Amino acid sequence: MQTEIIYLSHSNINSLILYRQRHTDSAPVAIPLTEMDTITRMTLTLGTTLIDSDNGGADPIQWGSKPGYVAGEFRLNLGGQTITPGDYKNAWLVAYTTTYPNGQVWGSFPAYVMADVEAADPAPPPAP
Repeated sequence: MQTEIIYLSHSNINSLILYRQRHTDSAPVAIPLTEMDTITRMTLTLGTTLIDSDNGGADPIQWGSKPGYVAGEFRLNLGGQTITPGDYKNAWLVAYTTTYPNGQVWGSFPAYVMADVEAADPAPPPAP
């Protein structure tokens, strides 16, 4: 799985797709936008940092039927968050709906958080 690079102090956006696999012998399918619209909250955990979003206009996690979004898409705009720079093997995503008020763990993905690249000698991201 590709490592998502998060650039602190910048407005880079990471766009990811949520998939569902109904049976082990079937191909994964992107979550339809109508179903994405039922999500009321998402959280992303990187180490001890919890990022919480209710899909408000300035929230760091956005999803659903918004202009330019495709099925299953959610976008992370984490440059303004307070996250310790470093390599995170598992950035955990949880989605909440009225059906699942305690949330459903969608899974995790690797992430690398870079300190401001305009600062002196930033550490490079890990090799793929």
